[in-house]
Amino acid sequence: MNWMMTLGAAMLMVPISIVLLGQVVTLLEGPPWRLWATLGFAVWMGISLFLLIRGIIHEVDA
Repeated sequence: MNWMMTLGAAMLMVPISIVLLGQVVTLLEGPPWRLWATLGFAVWMGISLFLLIRGIIHEVDA
């Protein structure tokens, strides 16, 4: 397990735990924050999934 896999998995835990706690619903209630919260969530998930997948590929190739 390399640093990319570790960082990607750790970054995935943050939004998953927020969703499990139901805080996204309260965060998205205000219309001005809806777009920024959704974009931030998508970017965060994209970066973490990229790191996790790239780390897995790097581990398999090694």
